[in-house]
Amino acid sequence: FVEAPRTIAEMEKVVASLGTTPLIANMVEGGHTPILTLSQLSALGFRLVISPGALVRALTPTAEAFLASLKQHGSTQPFTDRMLDLTGVNARVGLDEMVQLGATYEPQPKVAAE
Repeated sequence: FVEAPRTIAEMEKVVASLGTTPLIANMVEGGHTPILTLSQLSALGFRLVISPGALVRALTPTAEAFLASLKQHGSTQPFTDRMLDLTGVNARVGLDEMVQLGATYEPQPKVAAE
């Protein structure tokens, strides 16, 4: 891993300098390294691509909009078309499957202390 190459030319130099060493590309929106696609990075010679914190940067504007709506309306109701309900959350985490799997396990008999 080489920290923050600033241009594609610098990225190419890193790859050329390190030869067959597996290389990591660290894609950070707003960072110094140009944001490239997986196929572009692969073509340059990078073997692993990470996007640390990208999910937080994607979710923050939605969280801010939600909190502003909640403050303004005193309820989540105006935002529900952009939310999952409880059934939707349970489906996403696979709750039904987890309950079914849990039912296949029998409680182990307790061993009496001697």
